[in-house]
Amino acid sequence: MGIKVTHASEKNQPGVQRKPRPGRPFGMQRTPFNPMTGKYMPLGPEEQPAASGTSDIEVQAFKIYDESTEDLICREWDHETEVEGTENVFVAKPILYRGFFDEVEIDGLTYKQQGLGRRKVTDQQGNEWFEVLTPKYSDGDVIFAKRPIEGGTGVVRSEPDQLEWIEDSGLTGGRIWIREDTHVFRSILSAEYPDYLSVYTEDENGENRETFNVAKPYLLRQEPFHGQTRKGITYTYETSVPGYGLAIVRTCSKPGYNSIKEVITPSYQQGDEIYVKGPIHRGTGVAPFSGSGELELIEDAGLGGCRVWAQLNI
Repeated sequence: MGIKVTHASEKNQPGVQRKPRPGRPFGMQRTPFNPMTGKYMPLGPEEQPAASGTSDIEVQAFKIYDESTEDLICREWDHETEVEGTENVFVAKPILYRGFFDEVEIDGLTYKQQGLGRRKVTDQQGNEWFEVLTPKYSDGDVIFAKRPIEGGTGVVRSEPDQLEWIEDSGLTGGRIWIREDTHVFRSILSAEYPDYLSVYTEDENGENRETFNVAKPYLLRQEPFHGQTRKGITYTYETSVPGYGLAIVRTCSKPGYNSIKEVITPSYQQGDEIYVKGPIHRGTGVAPFSGSGELELIEDAGLGGCRVWAQLNI
């Protein structure tokens, strides 16, 4: 089989077929070649095909009217017109919010349902406590749900059909199980220590002050890391640095590199608002006083705003 060679004199001759050159703006170089697709990169955005199985997903807002262990009784809700539907719609709860955890053992903890949104937990040592789902479902709450769900929702109201709708907690906002005796409260910082904070609460008149010791978040403590080497970096802590004043400062050292000093930022200051959570099951790991046991309360950095270690330049 021979190879046809087209001479320059043939380029404009009748019957000679030439593939048209792809057009691109004058003076613009050819876009880069993508070996993954075997094509040159497009000049503009390409239209992306819809993902398989997702083009017909329906999302709807609902108002809650009643609740069972497995599902919610709802009616459609239109935020723009503030008009609600007239027919009840059953919406499956996310699986972790259901009565699925009745007489189930997971990682050494046994769960037993105690009614809607409440369960008893027993560990291998026989210790028991209660957990509640928070925020709880309330009549009139608005949720977002979607359908269809490939493989089904796993909730059946009348055999054999599974419910079509399931709450999308990523759109509604997540709920979590917490100990029933857990409290979260706002306090005021009075002093900082290497592993814990001293805080207080008072009434609106500045009276009836109560003082608490509260564990710092784990990564902001000194005791777990002082003198320890993690991934080749050794951490040592001190409480004052010339030119910076009284503060908890740590030095990060690695062979072959210059050491750097770090401080917690934003720094803890007297009068800062500290959000506190507790009691913490199995303790906080901080026991500031000999024989006193571990602190039960801990700063909730997720509510008050996170602090981090940052390089100190002085």
